[in-house]
This record gives sequence, C-alpha cells and structure tokens, in this order.
Amino acid sequence: MAEGTIKKSKPLAEITDDEKSFELPVGWEWIRFGCLQFDAYTGLDRGKNQQSEDFKYLYFKMNNILNYGGCDISNMVRVDADYNEINKFSLRNRDFLFNTRNSRELVGKTCVIKDLPEEIVLYNNNILRSQFSELMAPEFIDYWFRSSSGNHALDKIKSNTTNVCAIYQGNLFNFLCPVPLFNEQHRIVAKVDELMALCDQLENQHNNAAEAHEKLVTHLLGTLTQSQNAEDFNTHWQRISEHFNTLFTTEASIDALKQTLLQLAVMGKLVPQDPNDEPASELLKRIQAEKAKLVAEGKIKKSKPRR
Repeated sequence: MAEGTIKKSKPLAEITDDEKSFELPVGWEWIRFGCLQFDAYTGLDRGKNQQSEDFKYLYFKMNNILNYGGCDISNMVRVDADYNEINKFSLRNRDFLFNTRNSRELVGKTCVIKDLPEEIVLYNNNILRSQFSELMAPEFIDYWFRSSSGNHALDKIKSNTTNVCAIYQGNLFNFLCPVPLFNEQHRIVAKVDELMALCDQLENQHNNAAEAHEKLVTHLLGTLTQSQNAEDFNTHWQRISEHFNTLFTTEASIDALKQTLLQLAVMGKLVPQDPNDEPASELLKRIQAEKAKLVAEGKIKKSKPRR
C-alpha cells in the first residue's frame, strides 16, 4: 500500500462466535476473505459480438472453470484489448478465480490458475480474480470454497435476480475462511493432491470395469437371441441365471435385459412350442372369416386390396 501498488482496503467487521461454522484446530484462525487478498478485481467485459477466433488475446470465461474444481484452458475464445486492460486483466499462475454470476447451482465455482500458456490470457467480468501473499496457499482457499461446509456457507450469500444468481463482492469479502498455519497449508495441499490422484485412479478403474461389465452383458444376452435350438438356448440361459444378481445391477444392464426379453418373445424363443397348437396359417384364415362376417353385417367396412 505504501508503494501505491494496491489500494488500502476498507476495514471489515469483527468476527463473532455465531458466524463460525465449526471449531478449528489449535493455531488455526477464522479470517474474512477480504483480509486474505492483496487485490481483487472482476474481469474484462466483452460481449459475444466482441469475441472471435480472429482476435489477439485468449479470453478465460466462467465455463472454463470446471463445475467440480479445476479449470480447462484448452478451449478459449479470443478478444482484443488495449495496454491498460492487458495490464489489469491478465491472468497469472496462482491466481484464485471466483465465478460471481451464474445459475444458482453453479455460481461460486472456483479454481486456482496453473500451467498458463505463454501467451496473454485475459479473464471475463463474471469472474473475480484474487491474488494472495506467498504466505497463503490459494489451493487451500480453493478447497474451502469447494468443500461441503464452504458451499453451505456460500449458499447463504447468494442473491437471485430474474435470470441469474450472483454473489456480490461485499458479501464475499465478509465470507469467513478457516486458515491453518503456513506449513500446514502446504502439507494439506500435498495430501489432498495425493488422495485426489488416488480417487482419479479409482474412477478410471470403475469406468473400465463398468465398460467391461456392459460388454459382458451384451455378449451373454446376444447368445440367447442367436441360439439355434432349445438345447443351445437352455445352456446359455443357465449360464446367465447362475450370475443373474451380479450381471443385472445397473440401469443399462436391466434395460438391455428388457429389450432381450421382448426380442425373444417375438422370435418365439421365450416359451416352448406345443405341436398341438393351431398353426398361424389357420389362425389367419379364422381372422379373415371373422372379418368377412363383420363386413357382411355392416359392422366394419371392406378394406381396399393392398398392392
């Protein structure tokens, strides 16, 4: 502030016990978000008619903040800007971004900028960019905003208008954040990164298992519809029935089973055939005779011959 690099912020209200969401570990403190920042600005206002792939500078918008954490910088539009705008609205690594206007479900999305491309990236006016001291890990603040407790507290300061929901700066700067000791912040960030990587591995394993399960169900059900005789059908059905409760556990697998049952029904493979049953040709003759009788009685009209 003495150097004139940032402006002096307005004093924020003292924190009361009623505002605190839960008891913190020893050495931690509840601190208002506005007290943690060195500076905070909403971004550059550029409407859709001022965005084009032909313009010079990349433009980071609220949809580039992912719904469940992190950001996607692989797909950005471009805008033009003058020198002062570039100086004020260029993103830097370690910037903390907060989505101030969106639908009620998505407003308040956050991320920490990492791995920016070498070219200039400007950010949108629906995003508040905050920069912190080197003594504050922006990743930890990001975790707080994305946590269930943080989300619950954010929900209380959302303001709905006709078409959009907003979180205003005044309310956001008064928002309480739990702050650990400096070294503990980095230990927590490292541990979360480690565990999130494990979660990603588990998710990939689950997706691979789900894909393999779906292929297995499709194959086994296919053996039923492709059976050449009753013996073949019974063999395939026996194999499925032995693992029925394991195979049909998902909505997709149950839907596939329903479709297979309908297909088997119309193929005549669902029940055994009785040689004593009346042939379909005889059934057709009886239908035609009944129809002719109704025509003669004037109850239905005679249908035109089909070509």
